[in-house]
This record gives sequence, structure tokens and C-alpha cells, in this order.
Amino acid sequence: MIGNKRPYKHSLKDHELVSLIISCNKKAIQALHQNQIQGKQINSKESKKNLDILIELQSLASKQDMRLYALTLNNIGCIQKERGNAKLAAKAFRRSLEVDAQDGLTYLNYSAVLLEIGSSTALENS
Repeated sequence: MIGNKRPYKHSLKDHELVSLIISCNKKAIQALHQNQIQGKQINSKESKKNLDILIELQSLASKQDMRLYALTLNNIGCIQKERGNAKLAAKAFRRSLEVDAQDGLTYLNYSAVLLEIGSSTALENS
């Protein structure tokens, strides 16, 4: 049957994977915000666990949806920044912008972390 091809549809498994990635991103950022609101130091064990999960999920996200991949990279950068790893945060934000150059929030995060590490390119990238 030439010309009667069905468009690709996500299987239920794909939808479940996307839901898992979104859920893990949401949980990690909620934990980060909760610690900031309460003025607490980042719980090393919890933030390390959330960071590890997001790092593992980033490659899966890249195969599902590029914007979801960019979001995951941005969230990795946020956690790295709060853990005091500004250079790793900058790397994650930069990678996120390489994937989705339209995300203004990531530009803001990237500029802030570049200012924090004293990079003269912070304003050039904002």
C-alpha cells in the first residue's frame, strides 16, 4: 500500500517514559525550592539522589523530546548551582541552550552562574 503509511505514534511505553522524566524533574525542582524557602542548606543526600536521577534520565529525554532534554539539563544546572558546583552548572546550562536556544529562563540561569564564577562573558550570553 504505497502512500498509505501511518504517522509515527508514541507507544504507551513512550508516554510513560515522558511522564517519568517530567515527574522526576518536577520532584527534583520542588525539593530544591523547598530547601530555598526554608533557608536550609541543600540536603546533600537528597539533592545528590535527585541529581543522579536527572543525569541518568537526560539521555532518555534526548531520545524522546528535545525540549524535555533541555529542561532536564536546565534543572541539572540549577541543582549543581545550589550544591556549589558553579562550573558544572554553567556546563549544564550551556548544553541546555545548545538544545533549545529559545528558553529565556535558561539564559537567565546561565548568566547568573557565569557572574557567580566571574566570567566576563556573562553579559554577552544574556
